[in-house]
Amino acid sequence: MTRNLQKAIGYEFKDHTLLENALSHSSYANEHRCQSNERLEFLGDAVLELVSSDFLYHEFDYITFFLSCQHFYTYFFKTIVA
Repeated sequence: MTRNLQKAIGYEFKDHTLLENALSHSSYANEHRCQSNERLEFLGDAVLELVSSDFLYHEFDYITFFLSCQHFYTYFFKTIVA
């Protein structure tokens, strides 16, 4: 399975077990007694949060950022209530 994926994307991973873990959902891992992707997913979420926070911090001043967040939450909650 992973060899076909690597061939399709044109990249060969050094650690094949890491790739298999990344592609293993927790429901599959529980049934087949292998590691799931939850730890890698958590790490990926943390990296995305760090990158997006750094971008927002350097791209916007506090007032602009605050107003855009306020606009987002107002729109979000109006959509949920409606």
